[in-house]
Amino acid sequence: MFNEYLKAKKESILKALTTYITQQKGKNCITGSSWGTDALNRLEQYIQNGKCIRGSLVFLGYDIQGLEKNDDVTTLALAMEFFHAGLLIHDDIMDNADKRRGMASIHASYKELLTKKQGEHPDTSGESLAICVGNVAFFCGMQIIASLNNKEIATFCAKELQIVNYAQMMDIVLGVVQTPVKNINEILTLYQNKTGRYSVLLPLTLGAMLGNAKTSSLKHIKKYSDAVGIAYQLVDDTLDLFGNPKQTGKPVGTDIREKKQTPYIFFLRQLEDEEIEGHIAQIFSKNTLTEEDIVWIKTQVKAHHIDVKLQEMIAQYNLQAKEAISRIPMEKRERTLFLSFVDYLTNRIQ
Repeated sequence: MFNEYLKAKKESILKALTTYITQQKGKNCITGSSWGTDALNRLEQYIQNGKCIRGSLVFLGYDIQGLEKNDDVTTLALAMEFFHAGLLIHDDIMDNADKRRGMASIHASYKELLTKKQGEHPDTSGESLAICVGNVAFFCGMQIIASLNNKEIATFCAKELQIVNYAQMMDIVLGVVQTPVKNINEILTLYQNKTGRYSVLLPLTLGAMLGNAKTSSLKHIKKYSDAVGIAYQLVDDTLDLFGNPKQTGKPVGTDIREKKQTPYIFFLRQLEDEEIEGHIAQIFSKNTLTEEDIVWIKTQVKAHHIDVKLQEMIAQYNLQAKEAISRIPMEKRERTLFLSFVDYLTNRIQ
C-alpha cells in the first residue's frame, strides 16, 4: 500500500519541483550564469531519480489529522527533498562513492566533465563543484521553508539538520579511528541520529506540525521514528553487503571499503576469535580492499549466523514502531499506511 502512496506523492512533489526550478531559472541571481542553470538542472534530475520517500512522509505526517489537502504540504515535502539531495551529494564525496542510484554521483560526473575539458585536478575540482551544488540544494530548501512563514517549522527543521550533521561527524570518526566499538548502542545511537531523525522523524513531524497534531501524537511519532530509523539503517547495511548492485545502484561492500564499523563488523569482533579479529584488522589496514576481502567478511557473517541476528534486530524494531503508531488516534487508512511503511522498508531485502 505504501508503494502506491509513494508513487502518488512523488508525482505531486515532482510537479512542484518543475515549477520551482523554472521560477529559479528566471531569477536575477543566476542571470548570465551558466553554472546556476547547470546546478539547478542537476538537482532537478537528481530529485527526479530518487524515490521521494522523505517528501512522502511529510504528507503522511499531515494526513494523521485527516485534514483536507493543503498546498503547503507539497511545498514542505519539496523542501525535504532538496535537503535530502544536498546531504546525499555531500555524503557521496565523503564516502568516495562514484555511483548513486546506478548513475554517476554528482562529483563523479563533474570529474568526467572536467577531464574532457582537460581541466587541472579534475578529482578535487569535481568534488568542489559538487559541494557547491549540495550547498545550492540546502539554500533552495531554506528558501522554500521560508516561504511558509512558519517559525516553529523552520526552527525544528534547522535543529534536526544540525543533529544529522553531528551524527555524520561521528560516523566519519568511527571510520578513520579504528578503535573497535565496545557497545552496539554506540552504533544504534548513531543510526538513530543520522538516519532515524532526518529520514523519518523530521519529515513526519514537519507534516504533523503543519496539521497541528497534538503533543502526545508528536511524542509517539518520535518513538515510531526512532525504531523505524534504526531498522531502516540496518536494512541498508544488509543491502550494502548482500544486495544486488543492479537494484541498489551501488557496489557490494561499500561500507566495508569505507571501513565503517557496521553491526556486522561489531558482531564478528564480539566472537572474540583471534584469527577473525586479526583478519579484520588486516583488512581495515589496507588502503584498497579487494573483492576477496568482501567475500571473506560475507562468508564469516553467514558462517556465524550474524545475518540472522540482524534480521531478528530488524524485526524487533519493526514491532516497536508498530506499537508506537498504535497509540496515535487516526483513521484506518492512515494507520495502514504507517504500518505498510514499516513493511516497505523490510521488504527491500526480500
